[in-house]
Amino acid sequence: MHSAIKRLMLERPMIFTAAITIGWLAIGLGSGLLLPWALPSIDVGAVRALGQIALALLAAALAVRIGWRSFEPAGGQVRNAGLLALPVLFAALPLAAGLRIESWGSFAFLVFMELVVGFSEELVFRGFILRALLPGGTTRAVLVSAALFGLVHLANVVYGASLVVTLFQVVGVCAFGIGMAAIVLRTGALWPAMLIHALSNSALRFSYITPRWLPTPLMSAIVMTLMLLYGAVLLWRRPRTPAVQAAPAERLG
Repeated sequence: MHSAIKRLMLERPMIFTAAITIGWLAIGLGSGLLLPWALPSIDVGAVRALGQIALALLAAALAVRIGWRSFEPAGGQVRNAGLLALPVLFAALPLAAGLRIESWGSFAFLVFMELVVGFSEELVFRGFILRALLPGGTTRAVLVSAALFGLVHLANVVYGASLVVTLFQVVGVCAFGIGMAAIVLRTGALWPAMLIHALSNSALRFSYITPRWLPTPLMSAIVMTLMLLYGAVLLWRRPRTPAVQAAPAERLG
């Protein structure tokens, strides 16, 4: 029997999408505002880490409640694995000049946090939201999920980010989201997008290229543009009957 949350996802996808997005923003903004108030000595990095861990745990709990196969209809099996080669290359592009590691302890912690971010953001935006919206059309589902993915990054202003930089990030993240959605739809699996997402973030963080030779925002824009273009090609060339459809209600979960 379907849970109330799953029924909402299947029968009222727009309401489900709005609720998930509002919940994401509430947790992100809440942690950014309340933790410094409750713990004045806490630094921004710790606030962000705690917020991301909270988001990941809640997203995982929700996925269990709905049923993991709602987001991995093929059980995690990857179709057309060769399609992952270019996204992995694009994600790792900032590491072309090598890996910059100042402290192994810090490196391990930050890589772990990027895995947490990749897991939570892909599960919410390419899992929950994309899957909920697919019955209404692939193009709309991709664009809406990517747009919401970009817009929630406006919350970075709460963590001290510049508004101008954040607005550029919103656009770039939206482009990245289109690429990730295309990968999920064409390969039939969510977990590769999680790992590519984590790799992309980690590569930008630990690259010798940034900020020594190229500003980090510029390198990020290059990667995200490549992901957008690749995603557009994947969607344009997709089969007339998409390889990955939202499964019928009676088969979800």
